[in-house]
Amino acid sequence: MLESVERKVIEPQALGKLTPDEIFDYLGKELFDKTDKEIQDFLLKTAFLPKMTAKMAEDLTGLSPASRILDTLSRTHYFSEKRFHGKPIYQYHLLFREFLLSRAKETFSREDQSILLHRAAILLEDSGQTEEAVVLLSETGRWSEVVELIRKHAPAMLQHGRNRSLAEWLEILPRGILEDNPWLLYWMGECQAPFDIQLGQFYFEKAFEKFRTEEGRVGIFLAWAGVVNSIINEYRDFTPLDKWIAVLGELMGTSGSFPSEEVSLRVSSVMLLALEMRHPHHPEIEKWVERVLTLSESCPNISEKIMGYARLAYYWIQMGEFPKGVMAIHRLRQLSRQRNIPPVRLITANFHESIYNRFAGLHEECLKTVSAGLEQSQKIGSYPVYNWLLIHGIASSLNVHDLETANALLEKLTVSLNRNKPWETNLYYLLRAREALARGKPGEAAIHVEMANKFAGQVGAPNSLFIFNIVKAHVMHQLNKHQEADSQYFHCCRSG
Repeated sequence: MLESVERKVIEPQALGKLTPDEIFDYLGKELFDKTDKEIQDFLLKTAFLPKMTAKMAEDLTGLSPASRILDTLSRTHYFSEKRFHGKPIYQYHLLFREFLLSRAKETFSREDQSILLHRAAILLEDSGQTEEAVVLLSETGRWSEVVELIRKHAPAMLQHGRNRSLAEWLEILPRGILEDNPWLLYWMGECQAPFDIQLGQFYFEKAFEKFRTEEGRVGIFLAWAGVVNSIINEYRDFTPLDKWIAVLGELMGTSGSFPSEEVSLRVSSVMLLALEMRHPHHPEIEKWVERVLTLSESCPNISEKIMGYARLAYYWIQMGEFPKGVMAIHRLRQLSRQRNIPPVRLITANFHESIYNRFAGLHEECLKTVSAGLEQSQKIGSYPVYNWLLIHGIASSLNVHDLETANALLEKLTVSLNRNKPWETNLYYLLRAREALARGKPGEAAIHVEMANKFAGQVGAPNSLFIFNIVKAHVMHQLNKHQEADSQYFHCCRSG
């Protein structure tokens, strides 16, 4: 059976000067048609596998000497190659596989092709080649099977930070299929959120409305959290949070308890942050704090636990409850040392530890956590907190009069600053004002404060106005405008 292969040594490079039609003609008349029929059948069937082990080829074709056939093909340069990844992996030359697939369409009935495709996709998935399985199925328009693979693997892919790969799968789908499935919309939101917050919010909102129509309890809560997280992470305008805070109240009233502990922790931690941003003195905020604390202790999902303790740390630090904040930071450190933590969660932990270090006056430790967070952000290409890490590093440096470090970080922030985000821009100018004060330049600081004033009221966060008023009060004091300084301190008390 193998003699027809071994009779002739093939050099793929010899085809380089031929046109595609001439290559296919050569492959057919001079090579494929002169090969044993059983080998032809083997080649046509295994062409559905981009890469294969001997076992995969045997399972697909039913030929037990598959390893001998594949070894002979690669040894005789029969448009195939053999590589080792623990075990031998075989694949056909791109042009040869294209030729085989075209012949397979002529040789096998549609039903037989469908069976082969289905078997090949299962073999690819079982061997860990899920992406190849998705491509294979999408090329043949088997969209229901592509969706099934996405549903099966999307949560784990997001858990391990493979947002871009999942987005590529979702983008393969016809638009109608994507928009008709709330889970596909939700996962697209998750994929986009770390890189394009507004686009992520767009998909979360579409998913929310779709889940609401279909009464998907798990999905509707997760989509709600996605929308609210997007509004917060945009750092543009927090006033839309009022609507979504009210929406959660409606959902809790109609749906009762949360569908799972994991969903409960995610929604509760997001709600806590939303209330802190918009209504830090809300009468029920402590109830959400207790809920997040309890769930962060018991929930088995490490990623959600990290987010829970991060939100608790931020709340307690902002409220000046440092012993509790230290407890939350300690738990973040413990969780971050565990294996297989998603990179984005490590950045979250670093970010919140940098906040604690800044407010605790631990300048060197703050710079270390800022540096680690910046490095991790650049590695994965996700920058939601990149500028905020710089902001906390600058503030910490100014606290200890480390002007050299402050200016170095300010230069980085100047380059990366998005002036369409009012809160970031407001804080940038306030930091510039503080740096000018540290150099004894109150007049220059006053210019920066006036620039900050253009953005302070746009954010819709009480903390934004509080910080602005306190910095402006210092500037007015240095300019010997004590009456204006007193007025700003009065505003501090009202906004705080």
